[in-house]
Amino acid sequence: MVLKLDSRLKAQFEHDAWQRDEVSDTDIHYSRLSGMAPCDVDVLCDFTREEALLLVIRCPKRPARYFQGKAEPKPLHIKDKSDPSTGIVTTATGAQYVSDYDLMCVWRFLGGRDYEKVFFSAPDQRLPKILTPEAQSLLDKVQWRLQAEFQHGAQDDYLSPKNPGVQMKTELGHLIDRFMVFNIGNPEYVCNGAELKQVYDSLLGKSAWPYDEGGRHHAART
Repeated sequence: MVLKLDSRLKAQFEHDAWQRDEVSDTDIHYSRLSGMAPCDVDVLCDFTREEALLLVIRCPKRPARYFQGKAEPKPLHIKDKSDPSTGIVTTATGAQYVSDYDLMCVWRFLGGRDYEKVFFSAPDQRLPKILTPEAQSLLDKVQWRLQAEFQHGAQDDYLSPKNPGVQMKTELGHLIDRFMVFNIGNPEYVCNGAELKQVYDSLLGKSAWPYDEGGRHHAART
C-alpha cells in the first residue's frame, strides 16, 4: 500500500481519533503541534503519571500524525530523510516508514524537586539493543500501548562521537528540532533546543543538559 496524504484523510483523522480512541481535546492539540498520534500523547501522559517519570522526545514531522500506526516507524538503520510534506520516508526498495519518535531522556521523579536519571541507552554499544534492566522494564510496559513504538534508546545517554546533537534554534522560520516533554502526566510542547535547555535547567538543574551552546553532545567532542 502506497501512503498518501489527501484532503479526505485530513478531514477524517481527528473525527476518527475522537470516536475510535476516545482521545481528549488536549491530546488532539498536542498531536497537531508534535506530529504524534493523539492516542500516543494520551498513552505517554498516562504512562509518565503511573511511573512518576519525566520523558522527553524529539517530535516527528507534523504530517506524520496521519500515518502513525499505519506505517512502521522509521528504524534506526534507515538513514533516508522523511518527506517534510508527509512525514513518510520511501526507501530505494519501495518500503515506506513514518517519521519516528526520538527518545531523548527519561528521569524518575523522587519527590519534592528531585529527579533521578534512568540511563536509557545500551551500556555496551556493541550490543545496541540491550538496555539496562530498569530501562528495558519501562520500555516493555509502554511499547505495546503505543501506535508508534520507540526505535532506540535515549539520545542524551548515547555516549558516542556519532551522537547527532540537537538544533538549538529555529532557522529562517523553520522549526528544525521540536520536542514533547511529558512530566508526570503533564504534556508540554517545546519549539527548539534552546527552549528545551530551559526546561532541563528548571526541572533537572544546569548540569543535566548534555549539549554545548551549539547543540553538540559532550561525547561527540572527544
